[in-house]
Amino acid sequence: MTNDLLKRVLAIACLTLMLAPAIFAQTKSDTTPPEIWIITPTDGSTVSGKAKIIFYSFDLGGIDRYELYVDGELKQTLLPTARNMYFVWSSRETGPHTLICRAYDRAGNIGTSPQITVYR
Repeated sequence: MTNDLLKRVLAIACLTLMLAPAIFAQTKSDTTPPEIWIITPTDGSTVSGKAKIIFYSFDLGGIDRYELYVDGELKQTLLPTARNMYFVWSSRETGPHTLICRAYDRAGNIGTSPQITVYR
């Protein structure tokens, strides 16, 4: 084998070793939904007026958006940079209410927080 041929073979081998992880990483599909939890308000707490809702989420592939559901109805959609939101309760919405947050990742997986109940 000549020096030029040996250099080319070594260059191709090195390039293959460097690019292999990126090539194989692209063939994996993300099927894991994001994790999401409501931090405040806490389950069983009383809320009134303008309530701040703080949540935490995690996803290795990145978050696309968040949603807030009150009593099963979509109330807000947020950008992936958000970590809290405000929800204004009307005076006629008394009694217990359920809250959940959903996180959508970039692969289309959906994570749903545990449901909490708050009182108004």
